[in-house]
Amino acid sequence: MILKTKKYLWIKALVIAAALLAGASVCDAREWFVRASGGSGDGSSYASAWAGFGAINWGSVAPGDTLYICGTFNSTLNVGASGSGESSRVAVRGDYAQEGGVIDVSGGEAISVYGRSFVTLQGITVDRSGTNGVGAQSSSYVNISNCNFYRVGQSGGTVFGIDGRYAQGMKITNCRLTNEKGAFNATGITVNLGMSSPARSYVDKCYINGIEVDGICPGNNVTITRNTIGNLMSAASHADGIPVQGSNVIVSQNTIYNCTQNIYVDSFDYGSGSQCICDNVVVADNLVYGTSAIYGVGTNGISVDVETGGAASIRNLKIYNNTVANLNYRGFAI
Repeated sequence: MILKTKKYLWIKALVIAAALLAGASVCDAREWFVRASGGSGDGSSYASAWAGFGAINWGSVAPGDTLYICGTFNSTLNVGASGSGESSRVAVRGDYAQEGGVIDVSGGEAISVYGRSFVTLQGITVDRSGTNGVGAQSSSYVNISNCNFYRVGQSGGTVFGIDGRYAQGMKITNCRLTNEKGAFNATGITVNLGMSSPARSYVDKCYINGIEVDGICPGNNVTITRNTIGNLMSAASHADGIPVQGSNVIVSQNTIYNCTQNIYVDSFDYGSGSQCICDNVVVADNLVYGTSAIYGVGTNGISVDVETGGAASIRNLKIYNNTVANLNYRGFAI
Protein backbone atom coordinates (compact mmCIF):
# COMPACT_ATOMS: atom_id res chain seq x y z
CA MET A 1 0.00 0.00 0.00
CA ILE A 2 2.80 2.41 0.88
CA LEU A 3 4.64 1.70 -2.41
CA LYS A 4 1.45 2.28 -4.34
CA THR A 5 0.93 5.62 -2.63
CA LYS A 6 4.49 6.73 -3.38
CA LYS A 7 4.12 5.72 -7.02
CA TYR A 8 0.86 7.65 -7.25
CA LEU A 9 2.46 10.76 -5.75
CA TRP A 10 5.45 10.47 -8.09
CA ILE A 11 3.19 10.23 -11.15
CA LYS A 12 1.08 13.15 -9.92
CA ALA A 13 4.21 15.26 -9.49
CA LEU A 14 5.27 14.49 -13.06
CA VAL A 15 1.84 15.49 -14.37
CA ILE A 16 1.96 18.80 -12.49
CA ALA A 17 5.49 19.50 -13.74
CA ALA A 18 4.45 18.75 -17.32
CA ALA A 19 1.47 21.10 -16.99
CA LEU A 20 3.69 23.86 -15.67
CA LEU A 21 6.14 23.41 -18.53
CA ALA A 22 3.30 23.41 -21.07
CA GLY A 23 2.09 26.72 -19.68
CA ALA A 24 5.56 28.22 -19.64
CA SER A 25 5.36 29.37 -23.25
CA VAL A 26 2.21 31.36 -22.46
CA CYS A 27 3.57 32.77 -19.21
CA ASP A 28 6.89 33.69 -20.85
CA ALA A 29 5.28 35.47 -23.82
CA ARG A 30 6.62 39.01 -24.08
CA GLU A 31 5.44 42.31 -25.48
CA TRP A 32 7.73 44.34 -27.71
CA PHE A 33 7.39 47.89 -29.04
CA VAL A 34 8.60 49.87 -32.03
CA ARG A 35 7.90 53.57 -32.49
CA ALA A 36 8.12 55.79 -35.52
CA SER A 37 9.34 58.71 -33.45
CA GLY A 38 11.01 58.57 -30.06
CA GLY A 39 12.31 55.46 -28.47
CA SER A 40 15.90 54.32 -28.61
CA GLY A 41 15.91 51.34 -26.32
CA ASP A 42 15.75 47.58 -26.49
CA GLY A 43 12.08 47.31 -27.50
CA SER A 44 11.01 46.00 -24.09
CA SER A 45 8.47 48.78 -23.40
CA TYR A 46 6.76 51.74 -25.02
CA ALA A 47 9.22 54.08 -23.31
CA SER A 48 12.17 51.97 -24.45
CA ALA A 49 10.83 51.11 -27.90
CA TRP A 50 12.94 50.33 -30.92
CA ALA A 51 13.28 53.42 -33.12
CA GLY A 52 11.83 52.51 -36.52
CA PHE A 53 11.31 49.19 -38.28
CA GLY A 54 15.00 48.88 -39.14
CA ALA A 55 15.92 48.75 -35.46
CA ILE A 56 13.71 45.74 -34.61
CA ASN A 57 15.71 42.80 -33.30
CA TRP A 58 13.61 39.98 -34.74
CA GLY A 59 15.89 37.45 -33.08
CA SER A 60 14.38 38.52 -29.76
CA VAL A 61 10.77 38.03 -30.92
CA ALA A 62 9.83 34.46 -30.02
CA PRO A 63 6.70 32.39 -30.77
CA GLY A 64 3.90 33.64 -28.54
CA ASP A 65 5.26 37.21 -28.41
CA THR A 66 3.47 40.40 -29.49
CA LEU A 67 5.08 43.36 -31.26
CA TYR A 68 3.18 46.66 -31.07
CA ILE A 69 3.85 49.19 -33.82
CA CYS A 70 3.21 52.74 -32.59
CA GLY A 71 3.00 55.86 -34.72
CA THR A 72 3.04 56.51 -38.49
CA PHE A 73 5.82 54.75 -40.40
CA ASN A 74 7.01 55.59 -43.91
CA SER A 75 8.80 52.32 -44.67
CA THR A 76 7.93 48.66 -45.25
CA LEU A 77 7.40 46.39 -42.27
CA ASN A 78 9.24 43.16 -43.08
CA VAL A 79 8.07 40.64 -40.49
CA GLY A 80 11.19 38.69 -39.56
CA ALA A 81 9.85 35.95 -37.28
CA SER A 82 7.37 33.08 -37.44
CA GLY A 83 5.27 31.37 -34.80
CA SER A 84 5.57 27.68 -34.00
CA GLY A 85 1.87 26.74 -34.04
CA GLU A 86 -1.68 27.95 -33.63
CA SER A 87 -1.25 28.59 -29.89
CA SER A 88 2.22 30.12 -30.29
CA ARG A 89 1.84 32.79 -32.92
CA VAL A 90 3.91 35.90 -33.49
CA ALA A 91 1.47 38.80 -33.30
CA VAL A 92 2.11 42.22 -34.86
CA ARG A 93 -0.46 44.72 -33.67
CA GLY A 94 -1.28 48.35 -34.37
CA ASP A 95 -3.91 48.80 -31.66
CA TYR A 96 -1.80 49.80 -28.67
CA ALA A 97 -3.97 52.10 -26.56
CA GLN A 98 -1.36 54.84 -26.15
CA GLU A 99 -0.54 55.15 -29.87
CA GLY A 100 -1.96 53.28 -32.85
CA GLY A 101 0.10 51.93 -35.73
CA VAL A 102 -0.13 53.35 -39.27
CA ILE A 103 1.98 52.57 -42.35
CA ASP A 104 2.17 55.15 -45.15
CA VAL A 105 4.74 54.13 -47.75
CA SER A 106 4.57 55.57 -51.26
CA GLY A 107 6.80 52.91 -52.83
CA GLY A 108 6.76 49.15 -52.30
CA GLU A 109 4.64 47.08 -49.95
CA ALA A 110 3.35 48.24 -46.62
CA ILE A 111 3.74 44.87 -44.83
CA SER A 112 5.61 41.75 -45.94
CA VAL A 113 5.08 38.32 -44.40
CA TYR A 114 6.48 36.36 -47.35
CA GLY A 115 7.35 32.81 -46.38
CA ARG A 116 6.28 33.26 -42.76
CA SER A 117 3.95 31.00 -40.79
CA PHE A 118 1.65 31.43 -37.79
CA VAL A 119 1.81 35.23 -37.86
CA THR A 120 -1.09 37.46 -36.81
CA LEU A 121 -1.53 41.02 -38.10
CA GLN A 122 -4.12 42.90 -36.08
CA GLY A 123 -5.43 46.44 -35.82
CA ILE A 124 -2.97 47.97 -38.30
CA THR A 125 -3.88 50.79 -40.70
CA VAL A 126 -2.27 50.89 -44.13
CA ASP A 127 -2.86 54.49 -45.12
CA ARG A 128 -0.96 54.13 -48.41
CA SER A 129 1.23 51.60 -50.20
CA GLY A 130 2.93 51.77 -53.58
CA THR A 131 2.24 48.09 -54.29
CA ASN A 132 0.59 45.49 -52.03
CA GLY A 133 -0.90 46.39 -48.70
CA VAL A 134 0.16 43.00 -47.32
CA GLY A 135 2.42 40.67 -49.28
CA ALA A 136 1.82 37.15 -47.99
CA GLN A 137 3.00 34.91 -50.82
CA SER A 138 4.30 31.47 -49.81
CA SER A 139 3.05 31.98 -46.27
CA SER A 140 1.11 29.53 -44.08
CA TYR A 141 -1.54 30.20 -41.44
CA VAL A 142 -1.29 33.98 -41.44
CA ASN A 143 -4.23 35.70 -39.72
CA ILE A 144 -5.19 39.28 -40.60
CA SER A 145 -7.91 40.93 -38.54
CA ASN A 146 -9.34 44.39 -37.88
CA CYS A 147 -6.95 46.08 -40.33
CA ASN A 148 -7.76 49.07 -42.56
CA PHE A 149 -6.43 49.52 -46.09
CA TYR A 150 -6.59 52.79 -48.04
CA ARG A 151 -4.85 54.13 -51.20
CA VAL A 152 -3.28 50.81 -52.13
CA GLY A 153 -1.37 50.38 -55.40
CA GLN A 154 -0.87 52.48 -58.48
CA SER A 155 -2.45 52.36 -61.92
CA GLY A 156 -1.32 49.31 -63.88
CA GLY A 157 0.37 46.14 -62.69
CA THR A 158 -0.84 43.25 -60.57
CA VAL A 159 -1.34 44.62 -57.09
CA PHE A 160 -3.44 43.51 -54.10
CA GLY A 161 -4.69 44.87 -50.83
CA ILE A 162 -3.83 41.45 -49.39
CA ASP A 163 -1.73 39.25 -51.67
CA GLY A 164 -2.31 35.65 -50.63
CA ARG A 165 -1.17 33.94 -53.82
CA TYR A 166 0.68 30.67 -53.16
CA ALA A 167 -0.42 31.01 -49.53
CA GLN A 168 -2.59 28.69 -47.45
CA GLY A 169 -4.47 28.47 -44.18
CA MET A 170 -5.15 32.22 -44.00
CA LYS A 171 -7.91 33.78 -41.90
CA ILE A 172 -8.84 37.30 -42.96
CA THR A 173 -11.55 38.85 -40.79
CA ASN A 174 -13.13 42.24 -40.15
CA CYS A 175 -10.82 44.09 -42.53
CA ARG A 176 -11.79 47.25 -44.38
CA LEU A 177 -10.54 48.05 -47.92
CA THR A 178 -11.97 51.24 -49.45
CA ASN A 179 -11.35 54.26 -51.66
CA GLU A 180 -12.56 56.75 -49.07
CA LYS A 181 -9.12 58.41 -48.83
CA GLY A 182 -8.29 58.20 -52.55
CA ALA A 183 -7.93 55.73 -55.41
CA PHE A 184 -7.44 52.07 -54.45
CA ASN A 185 -5.74 50.74 -57.60
CA ALA A 186 -5.63 47.08 -56.65
CA THR A 187 -7.61 43.87 -56.22
CA GLY A 188 -8.90 43.68 -52.66
CA ILE A 189 -8.01 40.19 -51.42
CA THR A 190 -6.61 37.14 -53.17
CA VAL A 191 -5.94 33.87 -51.35
CA ASN A 192 -4.87 30.28 -52.13
CA LEU A 193 -4.32 31.03 -55.83
CA GLY A 194 -1.66 28.98 -57.60
CA MET A 195 -1.73 25.97 -55.24
CA SER A 196 -3.41 22.67 -56.06
CA SER A 197 -4.29 21.47 -52.54
CA PRO A 198 -3.69 24.23 -50.00
CA ALA A 199 -5.00 24.23 -46.44
CA ARG A 200 -8.41 25.92 -46.35
CA SER A 201 -8.47 29.70 -46.01
CA TYR A 202 -11.28 31.92 -44.74
CA VAL A 203 -12.40 35.46 -45.56
CA ASP A 204 -15.11 36.65 -43.19
CA LYS A 205 -16.87 39.92 -42.35
CA CYS A 206 -14.68 42.16 -44.51
CA TYR A 207 -15.91 45.43 -46.06
CA ILE A 208 -14.71 46.29 -49.58
CA ASN A 209 -16.01 49.37 -51.36
CA GLY A 210 -15.11 51.48 -54.38
CA ILE A 211 -11.82 49.83 -55.28
CA GLU A 212 -10.60 49.71 -58.87
CA VAL A 213 -10.25 45.96 -59.44
CA ASP A 214 -11.88 42.75 -58.11
CA GLY A 215 -13.09 42.37 -54.54
CA ILE A 216 -12.17 38.88 -53.25
CA CYS A 217 -10.48 36.39 -55.59
CA PRO A 218 -10.24 32.82 -54.20
CA GLY A 219 -8.25 29.86 -55.50
CA ASN A 220 -8.72 26.31 -54.19
CA ASN A 221 -10.20 25.48 -50.77
CA VAL A 222 -11.54 28.85 -49.64
CA THR A 223 -14.62 29.82 -47.61
CA ILE A 224 -15.98 33.36 -48.14
CA THR A 225 -18.73 34.40 -45.73
CA ARG A 226 -20.56 37.48 -44.43
CA ASN A 227 -18.57 40.05 -46.43
CA THR A 228 -19.93 43.26 -47.95
CA ILE A 229 -18.57 44.21 -51.38
CA GLY A 230 -19.88 47.09 -53.46
CA ASN A 231 -19.38 49.84 -56.03
CA LEU A 232 -16.67 48.14 -58.08
CA MET A 233 -17.86 49.77 -61.29
CA SER A 234 -14.90 51.90 -62.23
CA ALA A 235 -14.78 52.80 -65.91
CA ALA A 236 -11.08 51.94 -65.83
CA SER A 237 -11.54 48.22 -65.36
CA HIS A 238 -13.81 45.18 -65.43
CA ALA A 239 -14.21 44.68 -61.69
CA ASP A 240 -16.01 41.66 -60.22
CA GLY A 241 -17.17 41.24 -56.63
CA ILE A 242 -16.12 37.62 -56.03
CA PRO A 243 -14.51 35.98 -59.09
CA VAL A 244 -14.09 32.32 -58.09
CA GLN A 245 -11.00 30.80 -59.71
CA GLY A 246 -10.63 27.51 -57.87
CA SER A 247 -12.33 24.36 -56.63
CA ASN A 248 -13.88 23.49 -53.27
CA VAL A 249 -14.98 27.08 -52.70
CA ILE A 250 -17.91 28.20 -50.55
CA VAL A 251 -19.45 31.65 -51.14
CA SER A 252 -22.19 32.20 -48.58
CA GLN A 253 -24.09 34.95 -46.74
CA ASN A 254 -22.32 37.81 -48.52
CA THR A 255 -23.84 41.10 -49.69
CA ILE A 256 -22.52 42.09 -53.13
CA TYR A 257 -23.77 44.99 -55.24
CA ASN A 258 -22.81 47.20 -58.19
CA CYS A 259 -19.99 45.07 -59.58
CA THR A 260 -19.52 44.13 -63.23
CA GLN A 261 -20.28 40.57 -62.17
CA ASN A 262 -21.20 40.37 -58.52
CA ILE A 263 -20.34 36.66 -58.24
CA TYR A 264 -18.40 35.06 -61.10
CA VAL A 265 -17.48 31.35 -61.25
CA ASP A 266 -14.76 31.52 -63.90
CA SER A 267 -12.97 28.38 -65.15
CA PHE A 268 -10.40 28.73 -67.92
CA ASP A 269 -7.51 27.03 -69.66
CA TYR A 270 -5.18 29.23 -71.67
CA GLY A 271 -2.32 26.77 -71.57
CA SER A 272 0.32 25.73 -69.08
CA GLY A 273 0.40 28.03 -66.07
CA SER A 274 -2.88 29.73 -67.04
CA GLN A 275 -5.48 27.21 -65.93
CA CYS A 276 -8.35 27.32 -63.51
CA ILE A 277 -10.75 24.49 -62.58
CA CYS A 278 -13.88 25.36 -60.59
CA ASP A 279 -15.29 22.06 -59.35
CA ASN A 280 -17.38 21.63 -56.19
CA VAL A 281 -18.30 25.29 -55.76
CA VAL A 282 -21.23 26.37 -53.57
CA VAL A 283 -22.91 29.78 -53.98
CA ALA A 284 -25.67 30.06 -51.37
CA ASP A 285 -27.62 32.52 -49.23
CA ASN A 286 -26.07 35.65 -50.75
CA LEU A 287 -27.78 39.01 -51.38
CA VAL A 288 -26.84 40.26 -54.86
CA TYR A 289 -28.19 43.46 -56.41
CA GLY A 290 -27.62 46.59 -58.48
CA THR A 291 -28.87 50.09 -57.84
CA SER A 292 -28.14 52.08 -60.98
CA ALA A 293 -28.14 51.78 -64.76
CA ILE A 294 -25.73 54.67 -65.35
CA TYR A 295 -22.60 52.52 -65.72
CA GLY A 296 -21.07 51.90 -69.11
CA VAL A 297 -20.96 48.16 -68.49
CA GLY A 298 -23.88 46.06 -67.32
CA THR A 299 -24.29 44.68 -63.84
CA ASN A 300 -24.59 40.89 -63.65
CA GLY A 301 -25.86 39.06 -60.61
CA ILE A 302 -24.29 35.58 -60.74
CA SER A 303 -22.25 34.53 -63.78
CA VAL A 304 -20.86 31.09 -64.65
CA ASP A 305 -18.37 30.68 -67.48
CA VAL A 306 -16.07 27.95 -68.85
CA GLU A 307 -13.55 29.64 -71.14
CA THR A 308 -11.71 27.68 -73.87
CA GLY A 309 -11.03 23.94 -73.65
CA GLY A 310 -8.36 21.73 -72.14
CA ALA A 311 -8.65 21.26 -68.38
CA ALA A 312 -11.25 24.00 -67.84
CA SER A 313 -14.33 22.61 -66.10
CA ILE A 314 -17.12 23.44 -63.69
CA ARG A 315 -18.55 20.29 -62.11
CA ASN A 316 -20.89 19.83 -59.16
CA LEU A 317 -21.75 23.54 -58.97
CA LYS A 318 -24.50 24.37 -56.47
CA ILE A 319 -26.31 27.73 -56.54
CA TYR A 320 -29.26 28.08 -54.17
CA ASN A 321 -31.13 30.38 -51.74
CA ASN A 322 -29.63 33.57 -53.18
CA THR A 323 -31.59 36.82 -53.49
CA VAL A 324 -30.85 38.50 -56.84
CA ALA A 325 -32.53 41.84 -57.63
CA ASN A 326 -32.43 45.07 -59.66
CA LEU A 327 -29.65 44.08 -62.05
CA ASN A 328 -29.53 46.35 -65.11
CA TYR A 329 -28.05 43.61 -67.32
CA ARG A 330 -28.62 40.00 -66.22
CA GLY A 331 -29.64 38.32 -62.99
CA PHE A 332 -27.97 35.05 -64.03
CA ALA A 333 -25.55 34.47 -66.90
CA ILE A 334 -24.50 30.87 -67.55
